[in-house]
Amino acid sequence: MAKVAIALLTGTDEREHARVFHALLYTKGLVESGQEVKLIFDGAGTGWVQALADPKERLNSLFTELKGSGVVAGACEFCSAHFASHESIRQAGVSLLAECGGHPDIASLIGDGYQLVVI
Repeated sequence: MAKVAIALLTGTDEREHARVFHALLYTKGLVESGQEVKLIFDGAGTGWVQALADPKERLNSLFTELKGSGVVAGACEFCSAHFASHESIRQAGVSLLAECGGHPDIASLIGDGYQLVVI
């Protein structure tokens, strides 16, 4: 069994929608194949949590499914504050990650055997 951490850093421009879709799709595929996976929203990608939590968003059902399965590890606390998405992340029920100076601890993930995929 592989361990994979997918970090979504892409901005919220509509042109980036395909990248977000693929991050969610890859996460779902890994879950369905029995792999251990964590989805992390980082950098400008923290803004996607609010968009994906909106029931009108076409990727909402996929995001909701992944969140329900427990693979959405969280969003970078520092970046969410910088990109003004801190409160919307909390409202969406997604954890804020601040293990490493306000950021997710990528070194610990790699130390725990996770392969990192950055989108």
